Amino acid sequence: MSDIHGNLPALLAVTAALSEMDYDHVLVAGDTLGYYANTSEVLNILASHNALVIAGNHERMYFRAQQDENYLAKVTAKYGTSIQGSIEKFTASHMLQVQSMPEQLNLSTESGLVCCFHGSPRNSDEYVYPDSNLDGLNNFLPDGTKWVVLGHTHHPMDRMSDSVRYINPGSVGQPRNQIKKSQWAMLDTKLDSVQFFQQEYNRDVVIGWAEQTQANLPYLAEVLRDIDSQ
Repeated sequence: MSDIHGNLPALLAVTAALSEMDYDHVLVAGDTLGYYANTSEVLNILASHNALVIAGNHERMYFRAQQDENYLAKVTAKYGTSIQGSIEKFTASHMLQVQSMPEQLNLSTESGLVCCFHGSPRNSDEYVYPDSNLDGLNNFLPDGTKWVVLGHTHHPMDRMSDSVRYINPGSVGQPRNQIKKSQWAMLDTKLDSVQFFQQEYNRDVVIGWAEQTQANLPYLAEVLRDIDSQ
């Protein structure tokens, strides 16, 4: 999964689905923080699932904003108060959890290597969309890579580049592909199969919070609202 962005109801819908399945690892391709309110609770749930989590751009924002009040003001104006809330509410355990997130992660399986990046193998802030050119990305992968898991775009993707399969599970907390449900995927490395999932959840709770507390950023509510109700 990827791009949870502090959306607790969305993550709970995914973990409820996971409770009915067999799996080996929960892999999160960055951006547990940012946008929405419940980042502490999101981190607690991921820890309880022993999730393998990498840092995204919003984790990097968090650490820079801790040290730079002017940068915090810019982040708040653009993305809302979530980062500020994380700075105020995180326990020492939460801070250590975020500090421990690597920029990328390699997971060995019997069938090959799974490599996880937030943006791309080339640049952690690069956006790789379903229609992006993948040329050259394989040059930045370790030998034996069979699957690459990406986040950052909030768009699901399943594409091949030579012998490497590029997968984006979509966003748990803020999808941007017009499907408003919580989105994630299951990779079976033995079968080389990917199944994409969409979980409905109570978006009204998160939309209500955004409307009441982030009125200057109407996008935070609108991106979760059904198109016919906007």
